[in-house]
Amino acid sequence: VATVVSFILTRQFTFQDRNTSKRKRFQAPAFLCISIAAIAINTAPLYISRWVLGWHYPLVSYFEQEVSDFISGPIVGTLLAMLFRWWALHKFVFPVPSDQLEKTKGLV
Repeated sequence: VATVVSFILTRQFTFQDRNTSKRKRFQAPAFLCISIAAIAINTAPLYISRWVLGWHYPLVSYFEQEVSDFISGPIVGTLLAMLFRWWALHKFVFPVPSDQLEKTKGLV
């Protein structure tokens, strides 16, 4: 439900100037795939800190484990997922229409 609401609000408000795309049927599945990939990117730093770097109990104290989980999960993971979603939505789901791209090239 959250992904559907996010897609509708993103399409209607954030990218309303790019909503004239000829690829409207492609937008929803692409948005879903990017959202799933962002979930994986969000959890990857936590997995890496726990199981690759070994920051889990009994190798470290509970406090060190929780600090590492907090830094790698909500902070690093969310930042990486946010950057990925911003880039992927601009590049694949809501690209700049070719007529707008030609207008901006003329301004530069």
